[in-house]
Amino acid sequence: MGFFLVKTRIPGRFQRLRTGLHAFAHASGGGVLLIGFVDNTGEVIGTDLAAQWLAQRINQAVSVLVDIDVRFVCGARLLVLYVFECREPVENTSGALR
Repeated sequence: MGFFLVKTRIPGRFQRLRTGLHAFAHASGGGVLLIGFVDNTGEVIGTDLAAQWLAQRINQAVSVLVDIDVRFVCGARLLVLYVFECREPVENTSGALR
């Protein structure tokens, strides 16, 4: 299972999140994305994104199965996205099937 850090602020970054979701959906065993870290440093900054809202947005935007948990690390609220391996082709961010 892979591991990928995503910055906490989604506006303008949803395309990057979609790319990560697609990458893990095509990886053997899927993967885990964390929201609430700074990519370069791994600094825990937390997020105030609503897990249910994000799940709905992901469901509308991509055909990838994702389970979201809320966790607290160093007093900061994080979202943990468990991305399940896709058994059938999924559209990538360019609209092509993979």
